[in-house]
Amino acid sequence: LSTQLRSRPGCSTSSHFEVQKIANNSILFASTPEQINRQLNTYVHLQKDFDLIIFTDPNGNYVASNTMDSNNSQYQTLTP
Repeated sequence: LSTQLRSRPGCSTSSHFEVQKIANNSILFASTPEQINRQLNTYVHLQKDFDLIIFTDPNGNYVASNTMDSNNSQYQTLTP
């Protein structure tokens, strides 16, 4: 992931450290999917380098993602 962030045009070099902060945030691991969505929305709003953050369990199964863009506009979500 850090390699992809560094190669993305216009992406700041500090994004690597932002990814580490998100990954090490223990609050995310003790939260409901709705709480995780809200936290990820905050990250996207504050760190403009991110458009979409997907949170998965250790097996790669979807748990949550941000539901708003960096301008606090709601994404259209699809339900299975």
